[in-house]
Amino acid sequence: MSEHKERNGIPMKKKILYAPAVMVVVVLIAVSAILIYNAYSIHSDTQRLDIPQSHASWAEHYYSVESLIKASDLIVTGTVVGAEVENRHGLLFTNQEIHIEKVYQGDVRVGDSIRVLQTGGVMDGFESGTFLESPLFEIGDFNLMFLRYTDEGHFLVMGGYQGLGRIDKDSISFAVSDDVIAQEFARMSYRAVDRYIDERVSTSSRYDVD
Repeated sequence: MSEHKERNGIPMKKKILYAPAVMVVVVLIAVSAILIYNAYSIHSDTQRLDIPQSHASWAEHYYSVESLIKASDLIVTGTVVGAEVENRHGLLFTNQEIHIEKVYQGDVRVGDSIRVLQTGGVMDGFESGTFLESPLFEIGDFNLMFLRYTDEGHFLVMGGYQGLGRIDKDSISFAVSDDVIAQEFARMSYRAVDRYIDERVSTSSRYDVD
């Protein structure tokens, strides 16, 4: 029988040669599809996990602890015990629930809970960036906070980042270490800072202290 026997007008030998070529093309298409899918997935995951951060130009800025105290509606220490994210016109904000441990100044009591609003958060798979100088609180954080009250019922950190000190045992740290407020507290223990604020608040002419 001839090796060149035809079927449907195409020699059998040529058909046999075409089969591997078709398989190669199919494999190349499949591999290309997988690579494209993986590249898209990696890009999507990177976009999702890499929360954008930026520097802010804060409207408020204070050049001494005294001026910060006088401008603050509330000065407290407290522990972060909860968080609730909300969407405001396409931007996410996190309402941090703070359990009050000590009140230096303001109309709250030890044991009360207040809400402090921060920029940024995660909701339903969407993320909104934070400011480098003002990262989001974490549950369990123990903070010294100088706060301003808003008509919406929550508080904001004074000076964006200036009014927040993170307490760890007997030390305290600020997000921007070369800021004037941080510098006033530099090399002071938390107990020393505690006494320092008590003294400054008691001598402030803006508030009456019982």
